[in-house]
Amino acid sequence: MINIAARDVEVHGATASPPSQTALTRHAKIEVPLVCGPMYPCSNPELVAAVSRAGAIGVVQPIALTYVHGHKFRDGVRLINRLAAGRPIGFNALIEASSTTYHHRMVQWVEIALEEGVRFFITSLGNPRWVVERVHAAGGVVYHDVTEKKWALKGRDGGVDGLVAVSRDAGGHTGSRSAATLFDEIADLGLPVIAAGGVGNATRFRALLDLGYAGVQLGTRFRLFRGRTTKHWMRTFYALRSLHQLKRSNATGAKPDYWQAGRSVESIHDIVPAATIVRAFAEAIATTPGAA
Repeated sequence: MINIAARDVEVHGATASPPSQTALTRHAKIEVPLVCGPMYPCSNPELVAAVSRAGAIGVVQPIALTYVHGHKFRDGVRLINRLAAGRPIGFNALIEASSTTYHHRMVQWVEIALEEGVRFFITSLGNPRWVVERVHAAGGVVYHDVTEKKWALKGRDGGVDGLVAVSRDAGGHTGSRSAATLFDEIADLGLPVIAAGGVGNATRFRALLDLGYAGVQLGTRFRLFRGRTTKHWMRTFYALRSLHQLKRSNATGAKPDYWQAGRSVESIHDIVPAATIVRAFAEAIATTPGAA
C-alpha cells in the first residue's frame, strides 16, 4: 500500500482502535465497514462478489450490469450471489425521475433485487421515499447519497437508515465539501454516515473511521484497468458503448458523458485482488494508531 496524507481529516484525540462493529456492519451484516461503491461502467459481477465474499459489501450498479456487461438483470444478480458464496450484496437505485421509462425499469430492478435476497440499498439522485417504503417492508435498509445538508435532510425525511457523504474527492457525482466538513455538517441528524471519496489506502480508511464515520465507500481503488492509457481508453469505450445501447433501449435521459475516477487515483500504483484490499482495510481497524 502507498501511504497518502489524510487530507482534510482531523482525528480529534482518537487513540483507541475503533470497534469492528459499526452501524454499517450491523445494517449490511458484514465484518468490515467497507463498501465497494457502484461504478459505471466498472462494476462487473466478479468484482462485486469478490468484495462481498471477503467480508465487506459489493454494490450492484444495474446499468453497468445490464448495458455494459451484458447480463439480464435477474440472471446477473443470481450470478453475483453465487460468486459471493451467500454473503450479502447491495444494490444501487438511481432514482431521478426525469424519465418515466427509466423509473419503471428501476422499480422492476428493485423488486427483482428484493426477490433475489438483496437487503442493502444505496439510493442516489432523487427522493428515496418509495425505495425506503418497499425495502423496509422486506426487512432491508437504505442509505442515501448526499453532498450537503439539504439533501441529507431530504433523505432523513424520506426515512433512510443512513447517509453516504460524497465528498469533493469522489468520482462521479462529486460534492464540494471535504470529508471532515461534510461530516460536521450532517453528523447531528441522528443517522450513521459513510464516507465516500478520496480513499486509496487503509491509512485514509482508518482516519475516516476515527473521525466518526460508520464506514467508507471505495470505488477507484477497486478498478480493474492497468496503465494510464488503458484506463482512459477502456473507460471511454465502455461508457460510450453502454450509453449507445441505453439510448437504443428507449431508456431516455442518459447524458453524453462518462464518470471519472476519484482523486485517490493518484495514490494507486499497484493492482491487487479485491480480497487483499479488504483484508488490508480490516487490519487497519485492528491496529491501534502508532502501533507497528
